[in-house]
Amino acid sequence: MKITYAAVSDLPEVSAKESLNNTGNLIQCNSANDCTTCCSGDPSCWLNSSNPGDFACSNGVCCPSGEHFQNGACCIASERCCLDDLGCNTGEWCDNITVGFPNGNFICKDRKDLGQSCFTDRECLSGYYGDGICTDPEPVALSEWYECSPYLANDYCSYESVSGTYIFDPKGCNIDSDCSSNFYCYVPRRSCIACAKSDTVYNNLNISNDGLCPSVSCVGSDLDCCTQDSNCAGNEWCDASASCTACSDRSDSVCSSNSCVGTDPDCCNLDSDCGEGLKCVTNTCTGNVGEACTSDSTCTGGLKCLGGVCGKQSFIVLSPQEVTYTADLGTTLKLTLIVNDPQNKQDKYTVKVDQSYVPDSAYVSIDGVKSESFEMGAGEVRKFLVSVSAAKVKEGSPDIFTVLSVSSDTNPFISDSVNLQVDVNPTTTGNVPAAPINAWFYILVLGFIIGIVKD
Repeated sequence: MKITYAAVSDLPEVSAKESLNNTGNLIQCNSANDCTTCCSGDPSCWLNSSNPGDFACSNGVCCPSGEHFQNGACCIASERCCLDDLGCNTGEWCDNITVGFPNGNFICKDRKDLGQSCFTDRECLSGYYGDGICTDPEPVALSEWYECSPYLANDYCSYESVSGTYIFDPKGCNIDSDCSSNFYCYVPRRSCIACAKSDTVYNNLNISNDGLCPSVSCVGSDLDCCTQDSNCAGNEWCDASASCTACSDRSDSVCSSNSCVGTDPDCCNLDSDCGEGLKCVTNTCTGNVGEACTSDSTCTGGLKCLGGVCGKQSFIVLSPQEVTYTADLGTTLKLTLIVNDPQNKQDKYTVKVDQSYVPDSAYVSIDGVKSESFEMGAGEVRKFLVSVSAAKVKEGSPDIFTVLSVSSDTNPFISDSVNLQVDVNPTTTGNVPAAPINAWFYILVLGFIIGIVKD
C-alpha cells in the first residue's frame, strides 16, 4: 500500500535530526531482501547496505543483522530497545549516548549504584552525576558524620563543588585521591567532603583535636592528621592510622617515638632518662640488648637469653592500650601495633593474625592482609595498622577475639604476641560518626570465612 507521509525525528541527545516527506510503503520491509531497495544510501535507515545479509527485517523495519525493532529503535535482539528513558522500565535508563545515531546502543540498562562511572545524571540511581561518578547529591549532615568542615549554618559538611556554586553538586569519588587537596572521600555517599580545620567545633567538641583523623589528605588542615611525628603537637606521635596520638605513660618496654621522651618511661635520649639498671639504646630504655649470652644471668634490665643473644620477650604493644576494645556495629576499629626491635640488630620478621580463631580472624587485618614479612634495623620502631571490622555480634563477651604476633624469621626464640578482643555494640550511639563502609565489605568477609572453612 502506498501512502503519503511526513515525519520529523529529533534526538538532541545524540545530535540526530531527520525530516521525511515522501510517498511510499507503510513499512520498510517484509523480508531482509527488501532492505537493499529502501536502505541503500538512505540516511533515515538504521543501516545502509546493498547486501541483504547485513539486514534483519523486524516489525516492518530494516535493522542491522542480529537486531530487532522495538520502541522506535533497532537494538541487539536480546535487549529491550529504546529511544529515551520513557521506553525503559523503572530502575533503568536508555543508553542512547555512548556512540550516537544510528550506531548507538539504544538499549535499556540498569541504573548504576553509587561509585560507578557515568556520563549523565540519568544513569545513576541517585539521579546525580558527580563529575564522572554516581554520587549522592544530598549534603552530609553533621549528625551523621562530623569529621569535616561545616557548611550551611553548621548543619552539614562542606563539600567539593563540581560547579563551584555549591548547589548540592558534590564531586564524586571512590578513594581520597579522587578529591582535591583538603578534601577526602566520604565513602557512604561517594562524595568529596572538606577536611576539618583547626577551629572546627561541633557540639562543643574541637573536631580538629579529637584524636580522629579521617584521611591523610587532611594533613595540614585537621590537627589530628599526620604522616610523621613532626606533624603532631608535643607529647604526641603519629600512629598507623595517620592520627596524632598522646604518648603512653605506661612502662611496657616499648617506645612509640622519641617525641615521647619525658612522658613515656620507656623513651629516652640519654641513660639518665632511664631507671636504675637500664641504659638508653636507640631512644628506648633497656638492658644490654643485643649482647651475646649463655644464660639469662648474663642479661640485664629484665632481658632474657634468647638464642644466644640478650633480647626482649615483650616488644610489641597495641595502641591505644585496652583490655577490651569497643566498636559500633558496621564500623571499622583502627589500632596501631607498635613493634620495637627486640635484639638491637637488623633482622627479618613476620607479623600475622592467628588464623586458628575462626571466624573471628576474618574480621581482622594488619595493613590490609593477614600476614606480612618485614625487615627491621637495629633500634628501629615499626608501626602497623590493625583494622577490625565490627560486623559480628554474639552472645557473651568478647564478640571478636584473636591473637596478633610478631616473630623473628632467623631466631625462633624471638617472638611476642598480644590478645585482641572487641565488644561490638549492636546499635550506633547517637551523634557519633560511623566509619565509612560499604556493602561490598560484607561480601569480602563472607568469602574469606568460607575460604577458611573449606581449607
